[in-house]
Amino acid sequence: MWEIIENLSGWAKLTGLGIPVLVIFLLILYAHGDKEAIELPSTINELKENVTQQTLEETSNSGIVIVKEFHETGKNLAKDVKDPVAAKTVEWGWTFAGMMLALYIFLAVAIALYKAFGG
Repeated sequence: MWEIIENLSGWAKLTGLGIPVLVIFLLILYAHGDKEAIELPSTINELKENVTQQTLEETSNSGIVIVKEFHETGKNLAKDVKDPVAAKTVEWGWTFAGMMLALYIFLAVAIALYKAFGG
């Protein structure tokens, strides 16, 4: 708990809460005997190590799902098109849209992590 108190300004920035609110929250947890919750990742560096890699992996996996779903939608829509060139264009367009959406989500998460942890 002392490590959190020593890094209180960093935790306030990370959570978006004010320092008085964090102190009150920690006191409530301490008073109710939830010391284990306070001792989980107690330093910002420890949190950064644990969260950053897992978050980026989950975002990548979500991106793969998005691209696959958009590709399948493009295939289904292309079945209704009689012109083979237009059908391939529809399929490719939907796949490309899925890739761009996945890239946008990945970059947004990466930028958020960068801003939260300062590099």
